Amino acid sequence: MVSGLINANPVVYEKKERRVRGAISDVDEDIKDPEHPYSLEELKVIAEDAIEVDDHRSHVDIRVAPGSHATEAAVNKQLNDKERVAAALENPSLVDMVDECLAPTFGS
Repeated sequence: MVSGLINANPVVYEKKERRVRGAISDVDEDIKDPEHPYSLEELKVIAEDAIEVDDHRSHVDIRVAPGSHATEAAVNKQLNDKERVAAALENPSLVDMVDECLAPTFGS
């Protein structure tokens, strides 16, 4: 693996079968980790059963799992600070990294 990583040899888990949700079921929904060739699901950073969608409110709240981070309250506040997110997306380098993480992960 690449040297200099915080976790150069992560534990990789098997992907679960996804629930079908409207038209997006045909889309490759994997989000790659920027430091590894694995998806966030394979690294257990995210899990489908921890995601709730409220189509009626069209509102997104992002929170880390309770007890999963030493500074949970601070991380949750940063994740949901809409002005901070908007400002971050004005940084071309960060936008490129986000685009790369969201790029399809299937074979070329």
